[in-house]
Amino acid sequence: MKKVLFLILIVSVLLPGWAAVAAPPEQANRPAVTTFTSTATVVDRAQLAQRTARVPVSWTTANRPSTANLVFEQVLADGRVVNVELPRDNPWVASAGNGVVAPFPPGGDATSVQFRLRLVDLLTQNTLDQRELTLPLGDAPGSKPAIRTFTAATSTVSRATLEARTARINVSWAVDNRPNNANLVFEEVLADGTAVNVELPRPNPIVASAGNGVVAPVPPGGTATSFKIRVRLIDLTTQNTLDQKEQTITIDDTPAPTPTIRVFNIGASSVSSQALQNRTARVPVSWAVENRPDNANLVFEQVLSDGRAVNVELPRPNPIIPSSGNGVVAPIPPGGTAKEVSLRVRLIDTRSNNVYATAEGKVAIVEGNTPAIVQFATTAQSADRQALVSRTARIPVSWEVINRPNTGNLVFEQVLEDGTVVNIELPRENPYVASSGTGVTAPVAPQKAETNTITLRLRLFDVANSTVYAERQISLPITTTPTGSFITTFSTTAASVEQLALENRTARIPVAWNVTNRPQNTNLVFEQILADGRVINVELPRPVPIVPSSGLGVVAPIVPGADSAVLRLQLRLINLSTFATLDSKEITVPITGAQTGEPPVIVSFSADPNPAPRGSTITLTWETTNATRVSVGMVSSLLAAAPEEKAGLTTTGSTTFTLPMDMTGQVTFGLSAFNATGQETRQEIIVSLVDMPAPEPTEEAAQPPVETTPEATAEGAAG
Repeated sequence: MKKVLFLILIVSVLLPGWAAVAAPPEQANRPAVTTFTSTATVVDRAQLAQRTARVPVSWTTANRPSTANLVFEQVLADGRVVNVELPRDNPWVASAGNGVVAPFPPGGDATSVQFRLRLVDLLTQNTLDQRELTLPLGDAPGSKPAIRTFTAATSTVSRATLEARTARINVSWAVDNRPNNANLVFEEVLADGTAVNVELPRPNPIVASAGNGVVAPVPPGGTATSFKIRVRLIDLTTQNTLDQKEQTITIDDTPAPTPTIRVFNIGASSVSSQALQNRTARVPVSWAVENRPDNANLVFEQVLSDGRAVNVELPRPNPIIPSSGNGVVAPIPPGGTAKEVSLRVRLIDTRSNNVYATAEGKVAIVEGNTPAIVQFATTAQSADRQALVSRTARIPVSWEVINRPNTGNLVFEQVLEDGTVVNIELPRENPYVASSGTGVTAPVAPQKAETNTITLRLRLFDVANSTVYAERQISLPITTTPTGSFITTFSTTAASVEQLALENRTARIPVAWNVTNRPQNTNLVFEQILADGRVINVELPRPVPIVPSSGLGVVAPIVPGADSAVLRLQLRLINLSTFATLDSKEITVPITGAQTGEPPVIVSFSADPNPAPRGSTITLTWETTNATRVSVGMVSSLLAAAPEEKAGLTTTGSTTFTLPMDMTGQVTFGLSAFNATGQETRQEIIVSLVDMPAPEPTEEAAQPPVETTPEATAEGAAG
């Protein structure tokens, strides 16, 4: 035995390196924190101040005793130590894994944050080993709040509308990395440098991070010829401005055109006194308004004998009356010995009730028992020659008859140039025509090409002896729908649209348009031309179906299809009777982030740890190309119910799943990558499950937890 010890002593002297390798067994099996790292390169200073900073960390240990746990701490500038773990369900930290810590402002003039991971014996509270990690303070890459876009749909506004407080400007915006406690504020910078809020009332005070809206600018003061509208991203707690963008708007000093009621026609020359008394009288009217202010509306009234005015409008779902149209009013007895009904229409400001313009008309009151046609009118302004020739012309008419004999009936006719008469009624089940109502006639082309009018006639006659009791006529000019261009402008201020917004159906494109010489009975249709040639409507819901001849609006496009790098939008002017296209214009918008149509490729897909203990948290990491979205989920296991699939993930990233304690054997996870056209590439990975002793710590030895829950790790991956 002495010889053996002597030989060992000699070898130790001669081979000191060999002696170091052969350390005592208790040193080789010493508990240790072998790694403590982070994928973060900096701790964001602003997030620290807001207590929203989250730092992903990874760790490994060796020779961990069954009574030991891990504690994550931060060493402050003054030497104090605080726990930076986030709440979790299981206080027991795995020997190796990934998680997230929540640091505090270090205090003092510190330029870095110092983290520490300790392996602690829960029975003695002794620190078995520890490692430290230091990260500098700064602005985290890509995490700074920023207003990416802020655009206005117009660059000019009328001074008259500013002074009348009726100016409205459509705006759109998008914000990146918006903090939870932030909001957007829309302002106007006045001539003296002060700012006023130009937002319109809305039910929700929190503005979305991206969208479209309307601001209401005011006169900037002084002799300013322009002003700025500004959007600011502010912290709601400190009111500090995190970012801002501005747009300059030029003031147009051209005098605003005078609002005018160009047309107010009454479609009846008389009304029955009995119908007035019975409150069944109905009088058709038509109107047209020019240069109507934005905040104006039309009011239809009757002026009574004593000078009072009463509203004679019938109930309608939309209180805003279009600038041109046709309708029916319901007059009442005017009082006194009046022999006529006085009707008027007023164009008013809905806020101040100031009157912009007024137009009036009168209808005679018919007494006695003589059969009479008191009304025969049409809302049509003209008849289209081409429609007359093709027998597709339809002319709406309204009528009212008083003192009608029991054997009387009505017939609708057209009087031709040579005096002959043709019936222009459409087929109907009941040949008996009501004494009052509305309907449609089908006139024909005149006998001579140079004839420029058609004459419609209504006769009240006796069906027994053909006696004509009364008749009335209507003459309409014949117009030829001009060919050529009507849409003079169709444009957008959008420089591009994001592929992801198209996929999520959140894309909104501002558009502006102008139509000149617009024919009657037409409307505008906003559409998108898809890659396969199909055309879809991209209009958003609106209260008034008739689109004005000029204006600003927003359309909602979708993904156009495979290999499309641009969005094709189309504006069409159509005839509402025939649905024929009278004119059309197209604009294109580049798509950013558009795919080439190639299938998505999964570059890598891994699980860590693998094998994994039951009840532990594993991290799935992936990298893809040619993909726009990714979903990850548990495919199969020995459990009846697997954790829910996570969809809509970034194309390169990671997420976590917590394995239930009662799971055994192995579990399969699947990764699906999709491109813009919906093509899918899938890959699966198998994770083997192993047992790991996890003794419960005593109550007095329990430590605050560290973030290893799926939610926290996902948050770390997102950061």
